[in-house]
Amino acid sequence: MEFNKCQSSLEELEVDRQPQEIQEQFYDYLNNVPYIRWLVSKDRPLISELPRDNEGRAIIDMTKPPILEDTDWFRKGALEFKDAGRYTGLRPNANPNSEYGKWLREERRRCWDGYLNPSTGMWITGDQYFFLNYCPIQLIKKDKNGKDIRVVDFPNFWDGHFLIT
Repeated sequence: MEFNKCQSSLEELEVDRQPQEIQEQFYDYLNNVPYIRWLVSKDRPLISELPRDNEGRAIIDMTKPPILEDTDWFRKGALEFKDAGRYTGLRPNANPNSEYGKWLREERRRCWDGYLNPSTGMWITGDQYFFLNYCPIQLIKKDKNGKDIRVVDFPNFWDGHFLIT
């Protein structure tokens, strides 16, 4: 079976090391559940290859979701906060026409209306934008010794979050 470029190979998954019952279930689901078969299919398109609506947003068939691209485009605020400890280097200013005022209004607009990446046609809702950039959550990560630890950090962009919103 051929997978798309985003899938782990069967060797990487080490399916052959699992008990026989698990292997049988894995291959049964992979071959007989159309949604799962589509998610690993080599024919699964990139989101930038989909047709777009009149606002430039990709038209997505939820029964055949595309491969998402450039998801960090939607997490710029969170990435800036992780790197610099702040959302912007602009100086707070009460003047609504200041650079800070313009930045703040744009962030509010994105949280209310959503955000579109014009180069890929991928778009997210305002709720998802707020979640990705302003809602640190508890995540499980590995420390330098390889031990799993729980940390508070910004969420990663997952296909499931995108498809549910």
